[in-house]
Amino acid sequence: MPDITPNTLSRRRIAGNATFLVTRTVLSTLIGLFTSRVVLQVLGVDDFGINALAGVVTGFMGYFTSSLAGAGSRFIAYEIGRGDVAGVRRMFAAVLFIHIALAVVIIVAGETIGLWFLESRLNIPPERLHAARWVYHLSIISAAAGITQTPYSAIIMSHERMRAYAAFDIAGMVLRLLIVYLLTVIGGDKLIVYATLGFAVSVVMLLANRLYCMRMFAECRLRPRYDGGATRRIFSYSAFTGCSTICVGLCLSGTTFLINMFFGVAANTAVALAATVHGITMLFAANIQAAFRPQIMKQYAAGNASNVWMLACMSGKFTILIMAPFVVPAIIEAPVILQLWLGQVPPMSVAFLRCMLAVGWMGCLCNQFDTVVYSTERIGRQTVWKCACFLLNLAAIYLLFACGSAAWSAYLANGVMYVVLISGNMVIACRLLDGIRPLEFAGNVARGLAVSALGLAVPAVVCSLMEQSTARLFVVCALYSAAVLPLAWRFVLSVEERRGITALARDKFGRLISITRNADESA
Repeated sequence: MPDITPNTLSRRRIAGNATFLVTRTVLSTLIGLFTSRVVLQVLGVDDFGINALAGVVTGFMGYFTSSLAGAGSRFIAYEIGRGDVAGVRRMFAAVLFIHIALAVVIIVAGETIGLWFLESRLNIPPERLHAARWVYHLSIISAAAGITQTPYSAIIMSHERMRAYAAFDIAGMVLRLLIVYLLTVIGGDKLIVYATLGFAVSVVMLLANRLYCMRMFAECRLRPRYDGGATRRIFSYSAFTGCSTICVGLCLSGTTFLINMFFGVAANTAVALAATVHGITMLFAANIQAAFRPQIMKQYAAGNASNVWMLACMSGKFTILIMAPFVVPAIIEAPVILQLWLGQVPPMSVAFLRCMLAVGWMGCLCNQFDTVVYSTERIGRQTVWKCACFLLNLAAIYLLFACGSAAWSAYLANGVMYVVLISGNMVIACRLLDGIRPLEFAGNVARGLAVSALGLAVPAVVCSLMEQSTARLFVVCALYSAAVLPLAWRFVLSVEERRGITALARDKFGRLISITRNADESA
């Protein structure tokens, strides 16, 4: 298969997938900010923090199931890239078998060790322990059900049906809006009501997603089956990815627990609120990378190592540039954003948000090397390195807190860890694949960050002339984007990428004009 340029390599499919996912993220941002504010007002600061703390297992399992979905997606996309229909079916049945077994393990571990930890080690007011248990039990069931769903999600991602993926997420958001309304009219313990309604929505969306997959993809109608060769390959791969994800989850969830132990429930509320804004912002990066990931896997399966690296560099470049207009203004105007969203801003929320945004932006770069390395099956070194970095980072955070450091210092420690992690990942990727050019990636990152830094001159002038306000927030966002995007177009994007984007824009604009013209003629 001949090499193909960025101008022709599935450009329309990648751009279309990214468009659907970004649209979903915009809606998620608006709905998520609204629902979080109402939930905080209804539950109160303490119950909101308890919900975040007792439900942290769901977030932890989210990292785990995401890793497993990535592992399943890798093997399924690999078989699709080879054009092996029978291989796709065999892989799906094996992936489903493994995930059902893992769901059973999660329930057993969660209802024994996890429950003991919740009741005996966390700082939860005794009068609210019953509600915390209720949230925790529902979280365990939800996490187990989510694990059994990951093979179906892998099928959707491998077939690049991002439109369906986005549609299911939007439907879930609408149902969560309904939860907010019901929470204000239903009596009883509001925390228990909120957890129960959220669990019901998760079950409904899981069933809808599964029925769609069974109708659209023949392989999803198969029963779970133990296939010795396929299961050993998948389990070996998933064991590595799962191990690294568990370590990531231990670090992130462990940070939440340490903040609770050293600073109390109020600090958990501040972390949860900052994490909501941070998570919504980082979804833009995740969507861009998700649009590239299936193509990277398929190009590796087809034997095009040069295209694998080219796509990884493009993904990293676009991630930095698309994130800049969101992250930088949000860091500058964090107090205004939280004030508009919450009305009353809990202590420490601004510091947490700024640190999370800066560090998360850096962490997005690690995902490029994960995708490149995970396209192969030789992921042992990368897994060991990643696990060591995150576990040592958790130990460093404990030492910082024990020495009297502020709660937000945990996220500065994360930033240092990401720099070390990226350096090691780059070395590992060079050893696994031919054609890896670290200087090319570093150059793209440096140009992207330089352009983002140059754009700060405009907001700096605005902040010196205007008082902190909603008007200044919109001015900073608009002027920073107007400064950064032309610079990025000229100095960061290659000639081929500019031509590809221009051709795609003309194509989409031409279709829009055609649709409008046909509608007018019909009228």
